[in-house]
Amino acid sequence: NIIGGALAQYPIGMASDRIDRRYVLAALCAASSLSAFGLVLAESPETLLLGSFAFGAFANSLYAVSLAKAADNSKREEFFTIGSSVLLLNALGSASAALVVGWAMRSLGDGALFAFVGVASLVTGLFIILQPPGRTAVTIEEQSAFIPATSAMAPAAFDQDPRSDEEVEYEPVAPADDELESTLEFVETEFPKAAA
Repeated sequence: NIIGGALAQYPIGMASDRIDRRYVLAALCAASSLSAFGLVLAESPETLLLGSFAFGAFANSLYAVSLAKAADNSKREEFFTIGSSVLLLNALGSASAALVVGWAMRSLGDGALFAFVGVASLVTGLFIILQPPGRTAVTIEEQSAFIPATSAMAPAAFDQDPRSDEEVEYEPVAPADDELESTLEFVETEFPKAAA
């Protein structure tokens, strides 16, 4: 499951940079649904492993593409709020689904886990496709490109990684005046007590 998700991140990310992310999300939901139903029907260990790999590849990519889609439809100063909202919805969905699926598995058996996920993915995919294109359609040129993390972006994280033997000296970079000004305006409007 995790290996499939890890291996699929780059190809799915590149596809979502070239195709309308709404269609990528709908395709991921459909593929997640099919692989989940395949896991319900799987009988051999090989089929379970293959189905688990496919399910992980598609289902684990949904969050990243959803966040990218939300970023496409937001202003730069709104991204923090939208990103945290997407994360909160993901957490609420995970917590509430665990309760419902736990009850379903107790009542209907182990297969209810992937049956529930398959139905939920199918319904979500249909919902995405049936949305009017209005504001959700962002041209490929307007989409933000995928940028991998580097040591310059998060120096503390790379310093703390025990696998990193690279010694890097960091020079502080002053933000552009307009960037600093928009950040200060955002903080003052969103967090008035903290800015005071």
